[in-house]
Amino acid sequence: MNLGTQIDFNLGKPHVVSIKKTEKLNIFAVGITEGDALKKHKSATPAVLTVLKGSVDFEINGEVHMLNQFDVFDIPVGEEHEVRAVVDSIVLLSKEV
Repeated sequence: MNLGTQIDFNLGKPHVVSIKKTEKLNIFAVGITEGDALKKHKSATPAVLTVLKGSVDFEINGEVHMLNQFDVFDIPVGEEHEVRAVVDSIVLLSKEV
């Protein structure tokens, strides 16, 4: 699978592509168009976000963290957060199930 060809930035919303899902782990990529966002939400399980392409603003606890290509961020359980694309971006999310 090539994420560059799987992600469609012309949908008008984030595009999720499942990579692997097991009983213990869910790995997926999300393509987010410049200016669009994964709206505020909480993760019920431990998660890690890795920026594969582009730049995103990751907002959590009232702070905005600029994440660029190859940056990694541990997302705490139960904390409301939002991911906004500064440019067309692809992020990889790895979540425990």
